[in-house]
Amino acid sequence: GFEWEIDHKDLQLGKLLGSGTFGDVYRGTWLGSAVAIKVLRITRALDATQIREFKQEVDIMSRMRHVNIVQFVGACTQPPNLSIVTEYLPKMSLYDVLKTEPLAWGRKISIANQAAAGILYLHHRKPPIVHRDIKSDNFLIGLDYSVK
Repeated sequence: GFEWEIDHKDLQLGKLLGSGTFGDVYRGTWLGSAVAIKVLRITRALDATQIREFKQEVDIMSRMRHVNIVQFVGACTQPPNLSIVTEYLPKMSLYDVLKTEPLAWGRKISIANQAAAGILYLHHRKPPIVHRDIKSDNFLIGLDYSVK
């Protein structure tokens, strides 16, 4: 296996954080560390195409290193337990922050700059990575207002 392969038995799923077309994201723990766990939602018999697309996403994520991109920790790639494990950011999405907190202009500009830096990193990869779902829900904000 790969050095980032995680045994499904070493993960504990906690609170559901959100759902997308791909799957559900949970707060969880891996070997005592707080992590986010994206579990592939299997709606039909797992086919070769689904597994290939999942492994492509894992391959891309495992090679990304940028301060404004959520850090990849590892993945479970043994069907039927397909999941991607990343760092956990304890604050909330940018969408939630914008709805619940008044932000000073300096902080708004900092958030915008960090979000743009993350997108720029993706677009300058070889080949470029196109996110296809850029929205405030998909930017995570750390306790220090760092953006990923």
